[in-house]
Amino acid sequence: MKNITTQIALNYLFKNEKLNSINSMIKVCFFSIFIATTSLAISFFIMSGFEKETNKKLKNINPDIIISSYGNSLNYKKIAPILNEYSEIESFSPIDNQYAILEKKNEVDLNKILMIRAINPELESKVTNLENLVAFPKNNLDALLTNNRVLIGKKLAILEQFNTGDKFNIVIAQKNKKKIDLKSYPVEVAGILDIGIDELDNNLVICSLNYLNNIFNKKEVSQINIKLKNLEQEQEIINKLKKRFNIDAYSWKELNPAIMSALKLEKYITFFILSLLIFIASMNMISLIYMLITRKRKEIAILITLGLSIKKIQKIFLIITTTISAGASMLGILTAVTLAKLIEISKIKIPAAYFVETLPVNINMTTLILILLTSILLTIVATISPIKSLDKLNISEILRFD
Repeated sequence: MKNITTQIALNYLFKNEKLNSINSMIKVCFFSIFIATTSLAISFFIMSGFEKETNKKLKNINPDIIISSYGNSLNYKKIAPILNEYSEIESFSPIDNQYAILEKKNEVDLNKILMIRAINPELESKVTNLENLVAFPKNNLDALLTNNRVLIGKKLAILEQFNTGDKFNIVIAQKNKKKIDLKSYPVEVAGILDIGIDELDNNLVICSLNYLNNIFNKKEVSQINIKLKNLEQEQEIINKLKKRFNIDAYSWKELNPAIMSALKLEKYITFFILSLLIFIASMNMISLIYMLITRKRKEIAILITLGLSIKKIQKIFLIITTTISAGASMLGILTAVTLAKLIEISKIKIPAAYFVETLPVNINMTTLILILLTSILLTIVATISPIKSLDKLNISEILRFD
């Protein structure tokens, strides 16, 4: 007798051979929730995939934390010993950013502004993923960035028809007392970068910090890149650095706030809208519960007369709701995971406007559990009203007239 509510619920679900309308309604409820859950899951997997891959692309060339002083130089030699005091920091490297104009075959292209990023090759490889972004030739940064040798973006190489070993000039503005001089410096292409971000692939030139310092005859830098041992401490370390140095320190995410916010907003809006689709699909459950109560009201009255409480009767219909919802949701999630795996294997090409070349998907256990619980919860919420209507049943009238 312990599981009588479960036994009755399963009988109502699976032993309705003579009640075709109820059988049909059960199937409609099951498949509507199944389709809605599949849609929610696959959409969420794709949106999460876009967020993950975009973050990966943006993070590739950027460190966890950046220290900079806009318009002013940083004394790296004085700052470095202080950064070494922080046990949370794994490594750091100096960076100097400048702008230059491209000069090729003695012709200065005023429309082609280059972003010159000077790095310490040995230290930078410990802080960012830059070394892995070198498409050709595969070598460490130390070996590539010697003397006046530089790395350039893939699209810059294509547009200007540059290859490894080719030479061109960078024209840099330098202050000379009361006037500004434009001076030209020769560089040699040591390698091609494939960053995956058009702005950088079109304009970025990376050289060694020693080379740029020789040009400008200075030892200061414009920023310091920092890699943390634990990313969860990011905001805590940023606050500490701001307080210690009284200069700007920020996360790499703040470099592209609009993109980061848009991706998160799109993901949450997609989840909300498709959750409403599950809720609408759950409306069929209201009809099913009312149909079952109407068809089974004599049995319900007899069960109450035999001593089964109204709470346990309500539990029977709650089990029916949960069983249909859980079964349909799990099948929907399984189908969505299968489709996501097929998308991943198929490598479907998408327009070049995105940060990724193929349609991305990201499946994780937390998302699966969230979707399953959301689907079941919304279905239960939708059927509260018909289940509560059992309180209003007039048992004496049902037994008298039925």
